[in-house]
Amino acid sequence: MEVYNFKNNQPVSWYRKSLAKSNQRCLYCNRFIGSNSELKSNKEHLIARDFVPKGYFTDTTFNFIFRSCVDCNNKKSSLERHVSSVSLFNSSARNNNEHVDYEALRKASNDYHPDKKGLDENGILIKDSSSNIDLLMEKLKFGLIAPPQLSNDYVKHLALMHIQGLFSLITTTNPLCASALSTLDPGRFWLLGFYSEYDWGNHQVIEIIKRTKKWNCYCNVITANGYFKVIIKKNPEVDDYFWALEWNKNVRIVGAISNNKSPPVEFLDLPEIIGKSWVDEAGNIYKFFREVKLDCDDELFIG
Repeated sequence: MEVYNFKNNQPVSWYRKSLAKSNQRCLYCNRFIGSNSELKSNKEHLIARDFVPKGYFTDTTFNFIFRSCVDCNNKKSSLERHVSSVSLFNSSARNNNEHVDYEALRKASNDYHPDKKGLDENGILIKDSSSNIDLLMEKLKFGLIAPPQLSNDYVKHLALMHIQGLFSLITTTNPLCASALSTLDPGRFWLLGFYSEYDWGNHQVIEIIKRTKKWNCYCNVITANGYFKVIIKKNPEVDDYFWALEWNKNVRIVGAISNNKSPPVEFLDLPEIIGKSWVDEAGNIYKFFREVKLDCDDELFIG
Protein backbone atom coordinates (compact mmCIF):
# COMPACT_ATOMS: atom_id res chain seq x y z
CA MET A 1 0.00 0.00 0.00
CA GLU A 2 1.35 3.42 -0.92
CA VAL A 3 1.55 6.16 1.70
CA TYR A 4 0.39 9.52 0.41
CA ASN A 5 3.30 11.96 0.01
CA PHE A 6 5.86 9.51 1.40
CA LYS A 7 9.51 10.32 0.72
CA ASN A 8 12.59 8.54 1.99
CA ASN A 9 14.60 10.02 4.85
CA GLN A 10 12.19 12.79 5.82
CA PRO A 11 8.90 13.29 7.62
CA VAL A 12 5.63 12.60 5.83
CA SER A 13 3.74 15.88 5.58
CA TRP A 14 0.10 16.46 4.74
CA TYR A 15 0.22 19.98 6.13
CA ARG A 16 0.19 23.10 3.98
CA LYS A 17 -0.59 26.71 4.87
CA SER A 18 -3.51 26.47 2.48
CA LEU A 19 -6.54 24.69 3.95
CA ALA A 20 -7.41 23.32 0.52
CA LYS A 21 -4.00 21.66 0.18
CA SER A 22 -3.96 20.07 3.66
CA ASN A 23 -5.86 17.05 4.96
CA GLN A 24 -9.54 17.97 4.94
CA ARG A 25 -10.59 16.41 8.24
CA CYS A 26 -8.97 16.23 11.67
CA LEU A 27 -7.45 12.79 12.03
CA TYR A 28 -8.44 12.66 15.70
CA CYS A 29 -12.05 13.88 15.89
CA ASN A 30 -12.95 13.47 12.18
CA ARG A 31 -14.42 16.98 11.95
CA PHE A 32 -14.11 18.93 8.70
CA ILE A 33 -11.23 21.44 8.76
CA GLY A 34 -10.86 22.14 5.03
CA SER A 35 -11.67 25.22 2.99
CA ASN A 36 -14.46 27.40 4.44
CA SER A 37 -14.46 25.47 7.71
CA GLU A 38 -15.26 27.55 10.78
CA LEU A 39 -13.25 25.15 12.95
CA LYS A 40 -9.79 26.47 13.80
CA SER A 41 -6.91 24.17 12.88
CA ASN A 42 -3.12 24.28 12.94
CA LYS A 43 0.05 22.29 12.32
CA GLU A 44 0.41 19.02 14.20
CA HIS A 45 3.35 16.65 14.65
CA LEU A 46 2.10 13.16 15.41
CA ILE A 47 5.16 12.67 17.61
CA ALA A 48 5.86 15.93 19.40
CA ARG A 49 9.47 16.95 18.91
CA ASP A 50 9.80 17.45 22.68
CA PHE A 51 8.21 14.08 23.45
CA VAL A 52 11.62 12.42 23.11
CA PRO A 53 14.98 13.78 24.32
CA LYS A 54 15.78 17.14 22.76
CA GLY A 55 17.64 16.98 19.44
CA TYR A 56 16.58 13.45 18.49
CA PHE A 57 14.31 14.65 15.69
CA THR A 58 16.06 15.99 12.59
CA ASP A 59 15.03 16.89 9.05
CA THR A 60 15.76 13.30 7.98
CA THR A 61 13.92 11.62 10.87
CA PHE A 62 10.52 10.03 10.34
CA ASN A 63 7.53 11.90 11.71
CA PHE A 64 4.02 12.57 10.45
CA ILE A 65 2.96 16.19 10.06
CA PHE A 66 -0.61 17.17 9.25
CA ARG A 67 -3.36 19.63 10.12
CA SER A 68 -5.55 19.01 13.18
CA CYS A 69 -8.21 21.03 14.90
CA VAL A 70 -6.89 23.29 17.66
CA ASP A 71 -8.97 21.52 20.32
CA CYS A 72 -7.40 18.13 19.59
CA ASN A 73 -3.92 19.61 19.22
CA ASN A 74 -4.12 21.27 22.64
CA LYS A 75 -5.50 18.15 24.28
CA LYS A 76 -2.73 15.99 22.83
CA SER A 77 -0.04 18.45 23.96
CA SER A 78 -1.20 18.06 27.55
CA LEU A 79 -1.17 14.26 27.28
CA GLU A 80 2.31 14.25 25.72
CA ARG A 81 3.77 16.52 28.37
CA HIS A 82 2.82 14.14 31.18
CA VAL A 83 3.67 10.87 29.41
CA SER A 84 7.00 12.21 28.16
CA SER A 85 8.06 13.45 31.60
CA VAL A 86 7.20 10.26 33.48
CA SER A 87 8.42 7.75 30.88
CA LEU A 88 11.73 9.54 30.39
CA PHE A 89 12.25 10.01 34.15
CA ASN A 90 11.74 6.26 34.70
CA SER A 91 13.75 5.15 31.67
CA SER A 92 16.88 3.07 32.28
CA ALA A 93 18.37 4.89 29.28
CA ARG A 94 19.32 7.61 31.77
CA ASN A 95 21.93 5.31 33.27
CA ASN A 96 24.31 5.42 30.30
CA ASN A 97 23.40 8.64 28.51
CA GLU A 98 24.14 11.98 30.17
CA HIS A 99 22.02 13.89 27.66
CA VAL A 100 18.98 11.72 28.31
CA ASP A 101 19.54 11.99 32.07
CA TYR A 102 19.67 15.79 31.81
CA GLU A 103 16.51 15.92 29.69
CA ALA A 104 14.67 13.61 32.07
CA LEU A 105 15.51 15.75 35.09
CA ARG A 106 14.67 18.95 33.21
CA LYS A 107 11.22 17.71 32.31
CA ALA A 108 10.49 16.16 35.70
CA SER A 109 11.51 19.39 37.43
CA ASN A 110 9.05 21.49 35.45
CA ASP A 111 5.96 19.28 35.04
CA TYR A 112 3.33 18.53 37.66
CA HIS A 113 1.64 15.17 38.08
CA PRO A 114 -2.06 15.37 37.18
CA ASP A 115 -3.04 12.75 39.77
CA LYS A 116 -1.05 14.16 42.69
CA LYS A 117 -2.29 16.99 44.90
CA GLY A 118 0.28 19.03 46.81
CA LEU A 119 0.11 21.79 49.37
CA ASP A 120 -0.07 24.49 46.70
CA GLU A 121 -2.42 24.84 43.75
CA ASN A 122 0.11 23.46 41.25
CA GLY A 123 0.37 20.03 42.85
CA ILE A 124 3.50 17.86 42.96
CA LEU A 125 6.34 17.87 40.45
CA ILE A 126 7.01 14.64 38.56
CA LYS A 127 10.42 14.29 40.20
CA ASP A 128 8.76 14.37 43.64
CA SER A 129 5.74 12.20 42.83
CA SER A 130 7.01 8.82 44.02
CA SER A 131 4.47 6.94 46.13
CA ASN A 132 5.09 5.63 49.64
CA ILE A 133 2.74 2.81 50.63
CA ASP A 134 2.53 1.18 54.06
CA LEU A 135 1.08 -2.31 53.84
CA LEU A 136 -0.19 -4.69 56.47
CA MET A 137 -0.02 -8.41 55.69
CA GLU A 138 -1.18 -10.64 58.51
CA LYS A 139 1.08 -9.50 61.37
CA LEU A 140 3.75 -7.95 59.17
CA LYS A 141 3.91 -4.27 58.33
CA PHE A 142 6.22 -2.97 55.61
CA GLY A 143 6.59 -0.03 53.28
CA LEU A 144 6.97 0.20 49.52
CA ILE A 145 8.25 3.05 47.39
CA ALA A 146 6.96 3.27 43.80
CA PRO A 147 8.48 5.58 41.17
CA PRO A 148 6.31 8.25 39.50
CA GLN A 149 3.40 6.50 37.81
CA LEU A 150 1.80 7.22 34.46
CA SER A 151 -1.81 8.31 34.54
CA ASN A 152 -3.92 5.50 33.07
CA ASP A 153 -6.24 7.92 31.28
CA TYR A 154 -3.35 9.89 29.78
CA VAL A 155 -1.72 6.70 28.44
CA LYS A 156 -4.95 5.41 26.91
CA HIS A 157 -5.87 8.69 25.21
CA LEU A 158 -2.37 9.42 23.89
CA ALA A 159 -2.02 5.87 22.54
CA LEU A 160 -5.38 6.32 20.80
CA MET A 161 -4.26 9.56 19.14
CA HIS A 162 -0.93 8.09 18.03
CA ILE A 163 -2.68 5.07 16.50
CA GLN A 164 -5.39 7.25 14.94
CA GLY A 165 -2.77 9.32 13.14
CA LEU A 166 -0.86 6.30 11.87
CA PHE A 167 -4.04 4.46 10.90
CA SER A 168 -4.99 7.41 8.70
CA LEU A 169 -1.49 7.49 7.25
CA ILE A 170 -1.58 3.85 6.11
CA THR A 171 -5.23 3.64 4.99
CA THR A 172 -5.90 6.99 3.29
CA THR A 173 -5.72 7.25 -0.49
CA ASN A 174 -6.06 11.03 -0.76
CA PRO A 175 -6.21 13.29 2.33
CA LEU A 176 -7.09 16.30 0.15
CA CYS A 177 -10.48 14.74 -0.52
CA ALA A 178 -12.68 14.58 2.57
CA SER A 179 -14.46 11.45 1.36
CA ALA A 180 -11.19 9.64 0.63
CA LEU A 181 -9.60 10.42 4.00
CA SER A 182 -9.71 7.46 6.36
CA THR A 183 -9.95 7.99 10.13
CA LEU A 184 -10.18 5.60 13.07
CA ASP A 185 -13.37 5.60 15.13
CA PRO A 186 -12.40 5.42 18.84
CA GLY A 187 -15.02 2.69 19.23
CA ARG A 188 -12.76 0.34 17.24
CA PHE A 189 -9.77 0.99 19.52
CA TRP A 190 -8.86 -1.56 22.20
CA LEU A 191 -6.17 -1.27 24.86
CA LEU A 192 -4.79 -4.51 26.31
CA GLY A 193 -2.44 -2.74 28.71
CA PHE A 194 0.81 -0.84 29.16
CA TYR A 195 4.00 -2.27 30.59
CA SER A 196 7.20 -0.86 32.06
CA GLU A 197 10.52 -2.06 30.68
CA TYR A 198 10.78 -4.45 33.64
CA ASP A 199 7.61 -6.22 32.46
CA TRP A 200 8.30 -6.56 28.73
CA GLY A 201 8.30 -10.31 29.19
CA ASN A 202 4.67 -10.17 30.32
CA HIS A 203 3.12 -13.53 29.46
CA GLN A 204 0.05 -11.99 27.85
CA VAL A 205 2.14 -9.78 25.55
CA ILE A 206 4.40 -12.67 24.56
CA GLU A 207 1.30 -14.74 23.71
CA ILE A 208 -0.17 -11.92 21.60
CA ILE A 209 3.11 -11.68 19.65
CA LYS A 210 2.91 -15.41 18.88
CA ARG A 211 -0.73 -15.28 17.81
CA THR A 212 -0.23 -12.34 15.43
CA LYS A 213 3.18 -13.33 14.07
CA LYS A 214 1.85 -14.13 10.58
CA TRP A 215 -0.32 -11.01 10.28
CA ASN A 216 0.62 -8.57 7.53
CA CYS A 217 2.76 -5.66 8.70
CA TYR A 218 1.40 -2.30 7.50
CA CYS A 219 3.50 0.00 9.67
CA ASN A 220 6.83 -0.53 11.43
CA VAL A 221 8.55 2.63 12.61
CA ILE A 222 11.58 3.15 14.84
CA THR A 223 12.47 6.82 15.00
CA ALA A 224 14.13 9.48 17.18
CA ASN A 225 17.12 7.25 18.00
CA GLY A 226 14.75 4.49 19.10
CA TYR A 227 12.86 6.64 21.60
CA PHE A 228 9.63 6.12 19.66
CA LYS A 229 8.54 2.80 18.16
CA VAL A 230 5.30 1.58 16.64
CA ILE A 231 4.06 -1.44 14.75
CA ILE A 232 0.64 -2.08 13.18
CA LYS A 233 -0.22 -5.50 11.71
CA LYS A 234 -3.44 -6.60 9.99
CA ASN A 235 -5.14 -9.96 10.10
CA PRO A 236 -5.10 -11.21 6.46
CA GLU A 237 -8.53 -12.81 6.89
CA VAL A 238 -10.60 -10.11 8.63
CA ASP A 239 -10.43 -6.35 9.21
CA ASP A 240 -8.67 -6.61 12.60
CA TYR A 241 -5.36 -5.03 13.55
CA PHE A 242 -2.73 -5.53 16.24
CA TRP A 243 -0.70 -2.51 17.33
CA ALA A 244 2.06 -1.72 19.80
CA LEU A 245 3.89 1.45 20.84
CA GLU A 246 7.08 2.07 22.78
CA TRP A 247 7.75 5.44 24.42
CA ASN A 248 11.19 6.63 25.55
CA LYS A 249 12.62 3.12 25.92
CA ASN A 250 10.54 2.77 29.08
CA VAL A 251 6.92 1.81 28.47
CA ARG A 252 5.19 -0.38 25.89
CA ILE A 253 1.50 -0.13 25.07
CA VAL A 254 -0.32 -2.97 23.33
CA GLY A 255 -3.79 -3.15 21.82
CA ALA A 256 -6.02 -3.89 18.86
CA ILE A 257 -8.38 -2.39 16.31
CA SER A 258 -11.59 -4.31 15.77
CA ASN A 259 -14.83 -3.88 13.83
CA ASN A 260 -16.74 -5.78 16.49
CA LYS A 261 -17.90 -4.79 19.97
CA SER A 262 -15.16 -6.96 21.44
CA PRO A 263 -11.43 -7.25 20.72
CA PRO A 264 -10.15 -9.76 18.15
CA VAL A 265 -10.30 -13.39 19.25
CA GLU A 266 -6.50 -13.42 19.47
CA PHE A 267 -6.83 -11.13 22.50
CA LEU A 268 -9.20 -13.47 24.34
CA ASP A 269 -8.33 -16.34 26.70
CA LEU A 270 -4.83 -15.05 27.38
CA PRO A 271 -2.63 -16.52 30.15
CA GLU A 272 -3.75 -15.39 33.57
CA ILE A 273 -1.51 -12.90 35.38
CA ILE A 274 -1.25 -14.01 39.01
CA GLY A 275 -1.15 -11.29 41.63
CA LYS A 276 -1.80 -10.57 45.30
CA SER A 277 -4.03 -8.13 47.13
CA TRP A 278 -2.90 -6.24 50.21
CA VAL A 279 -4.60 -3.74 52.47
CA ASP A 280 -3.03 -0.67 54.07
CA GLU A 281 -3.86 0.68 57.52
CA ALA A 282 -6.54 2.93 56.05
CA GLY A 283 -8.31 -0.01 54.48
CA ASN A 284 -7.24 0.76 50.90
CA ILE A 285 -6.85 -2.34 48.74
CA TYR A 286 -3.79 -2.69 46.49
CA LYS A 287 -3.19 -5.33 43.85
CA PHE A 288 0.38 -6.30 43.02
CA PHE A 289 1.66 -8.35 40.11
CA ARG A 290 5.15 -9.66 39.59
CA GLU A 291 6.83 -8.03 36.60
CA VAL A 292 8.53 -10.32 34.11
CA LYS A 293 11.70 -9.17 32.37
CA LEU A 294 12.17 -10.10 28.75
CA ASP A 295 14.32 -13.25 28.72
CA CYS A 296 13.80 -14.24 25.06
CA ASP A 297 14.29 -12.60 21.67
CA ASP A 298 12.53 -9.23 21.46
CA GLU A 299 10.09 -9.78 18.61
CA LEU A 300 7.45 -7.12 19.34
CA PHE A 301 8.61 -4.67 16.68
CA ILE A 302 9.51 -7.22 14.02
CA GLY A 303 7.17 -7.30 11.05
